[in-house]
Amino acid sequence: MVLSKFNFSVPREDDLLVFNSLKNTLSVFPKEMLADFEDNENVESIEFLTERGILVDDDFDEDKAALIKYYSVIDDGTLELILLPSMNCNFRCPYCYEKKTPDKMSPEVIKSILLFTKRNITQARSLHVSWFGGEPLLCMDIIEEVNSKLMDLARAYRKSFTSNMTTNGYTLNLETFRHLTNDLHITHYQITIDGRAQYHDKTRPLAGGGPTHDRIIENLLSIKESTKSKLFTILVRTNLTKDTLLDLDNHIAELEQHFGNDKRFVFLFKEVGDWGGETVKDISNSLLGTFNEEELVSPLTKKLSSLKTTLTLSGQFPFFNGVSVCYAAKMGTYTIDPWGKVMRCTVNLDSDYNHIGVLDKKGVLVANDKALMKWQYCGMPVKCLPEKCHNCALYANCFGIMCPVPHVCRNGKPQCETLHNDLLAMYKSNPKYFKHFKEEE
Repeated sequence: MVLSKFNFSVPREDDLLVFNSLKNTLSVFPKEMLADFEDNENVESIEFLTERGILVDDDFDEDKAALIKYYSVIDDGTLELILLPSMNCNFRCPYCYEKKTPDKMSPEVIKSILLFTKRNITQARSLHVSWFGGEPLLCMDIIEEVNSKLMDLARAYRKSFTSNMTTNGYTLNLETFRHLTNDLHITHYQITIDGRAQYHDKTRPLAGGGPTHDRIIENLLSIKESTKSKLFTILVRTNLTKDTLLDLDNHIAELEQHFGNDKRFVFLFKEVGDWGGETVKDISNSLLGTFNEEELVSPLTKKLSSLKTTLTLSGQFPFFNGVSVCYAAKMGTYTIDPWGKVMRCTVNLDSDYNHIGVLDKKGVLVANDKALMKWQYCGMPVKCLPEKCHNCALYANCFGIMCPVPHVCRNGKPQCETLHNDLLAMYKSNPKYFKHFKEEE
């Protein structure tokens, strides 16, 4: 037996936290178990380390296993349509990177999307529809028509169907929520609450001015209290600035009071970044640095590592909660805007490299071959990735394409940070996600 090359270890006082990126396991055990495993006669500990993928047979080809995993992730059989029915929005968030236009997805584009889906669904195992924007709930008529017809299409071809939505939540009242979940099978939502009301209402005001915090909270509480179903989840995201980071304890206490006892609500805290656009310049002095150069840890991660909360933070550490490959790197993902332009990424909407084609009237993707090829081969092992990715213990989880944009553009390095502090923070907030080895007494 030998140690896996994909063990990412973080030492603590008496034990090790180990993430094995090939098997995606999280483990905690005494340090000496690894230090002298060759002479360890404790069968139970050897079995534990082997079962977690930390020890492997010395003739096991881990590189080949990682390559097989890569192809199963990059082409997982899901046809994913990320639909932007309009770029219009009823909010004016200063960090928003999108250009607001009143245009809505036309009947011609809708027909093209349905025909495109029909052309491609036979080769897929499942169909997933993700609603984005703009604010998608400004286009309920489009959502109703498209989801209903795509559900019928999936049923006709005997494919599973799932759907989610990113919405600001302002018009997500109980009646709308029930219609979306029960009739249109939209069961996962991401909604942003940027701190307590006095902070949120500064960064997420209405387009004409005015507060939004209390309406969103009122909607979410109504959903929580009046919906018994456990078949939905709501991810509450908080985008933090310097001011809201200082008030994070109070914000979390308020969230705990409202949702802390309901596991259908999960939480994610992220730094506000310069994601593009002009208005972010107005709050540039409030942006948090990504990480401290000396400590290699973001201010947010440092805060979370000392946090004690009852909130479910399963969305907080995506790298260690599953395969961390960006949706945009997957072969079956298509982001379609109101005019029928097809992209991969939902952030770099105006970039030429992100424009992989347009849908014609027959639902055929008229491809921009140069851009499409860059995306299709952006994560190919050996061809595009820097050497440090191949030699990294985390490679078998992200394959260097946690964000594929640097590889597509060929003008940057992989956008990954030092993750040992994230693993420590995850253990402190969610120790139940780690399997513990307990020595026999």
